[in-house]
Amino acid sequence: MNVKDFEKSSNQKNEDWEPVTLPEDATLAGFEPLLNMPQEVFYLPKKIDKELARNGFRFLKFIYTADFLCGIKLQVMEYDVRDKTFKLHVDDKYKENGIEDGQVNGIQKQPSLSQEEDGVCGENSETSKVVTGSGSSEIEKLKSRKEELTRKKADQERHQQEVQAVLSDTNAIRKRFEIHPDYIIADTNCFIDHLEGIKKLVATDHFRLQVPLVVVNELDGLSKGCDVMRDDQHNSKVVIGAKAALEFLSKIFTPPCHPKVMCVTAQGNVLKTLQFTSESYFGQNRDCNDDIILDCCKTHCRDDGIIKDNVQHFVRNAILLTDDRALRVKAVNSDVPTRDIQKFLLLMRIS
Repeated sequence: MNVKDFEKSSNQKNEDWEPVTLPEDATLAGFEPLLNMPQEVFYLPKKIDKELARNGFRFLKFIYTADFLCGIKLQVMEYDVRDKTFKLHVDDKYKENGIEDGQVNGIQKQPSLSQEEDGVCGENSETSKVVTGSGSSEIEKLKSRKEELTRKKADQERHQQEVQAVLSDTNAIRKRFEIHPDYIIADTNCFIDHLEGIKKLVATDHFRLQVPLVVVNELDGLSKGCDVMRDDQHNSKVVIGAKAALEFLSKIFTPPCHPKVMCVTAQGNVLKTLQFTSESYFGQNRDCNDDIILDCCKTHCRDDGIIKDNVQHFVRNAILLTDDRALRVKAVNSDVPTRDIQKFLLLMRIS
């Protein structure tokens, strides 16, 4: 099976395909750094062996990880174009001293340079006693060697300081979230691109769906026309999606209204109707609609958590569903739990 077979997006799913998931992803999804990472869903034909598909998926992730380690500032691995393999990266200064690839395993304690320097100084003093015409060149070599050792010692001390800085950073306060998703808040793109997923969440009756008024206004505007700079195919897709979302919301808010779906303002006020969709933001500086959507989430996340043993523990009963990476970053910085809707459906075991 070719690795490229696994590079399929969710848009390529059809009736004969199903998602490929890894059990370890679901187990580790609640821990850092996977807690706030977007998770891509892979689809493959049902006829493919499940375990073989999972192994291929794992292999693809190994390749992504190795590629990432090749591009970080402190390079760990390098890609050999000729052999088409990933190898452990060895710094040039180690290669000059006779250390080849595969001989550096982890962080090794470097030998002390003090004794070596003392030996150089001793040789220097002894050589000065018998200096001749040819001896001056030897002294210059010894001086150069001493300068080289001094630079290496400075590099060693700087390296140790960096290691200590990393170790001290582990003592900083970490954040831990306990999430009971009673309330779900989705952004505009979720209603356009993942309306079926939202319908599944509403159908379970396990969650309360809060629709920000700014989302309703955005859907109304998009249903009438889109950005002229976009291509016609994208525009038509957005218009159709916005109209379908508005039709769904209108049906939900038609009496008798659904008891667990409601509109909400940026201040957290709940409305059970779509008749009043305008909202004022006096005294609030909001750069974009994403900030207003985030404000709706913050009404459920006002506590600062409890700090114990260098861990800040938060209990949250609301979660923001969005595919927008910039909005997710803002949510994380505001201690608001966030997930993309496909990953959330997977975690909640809703198919």
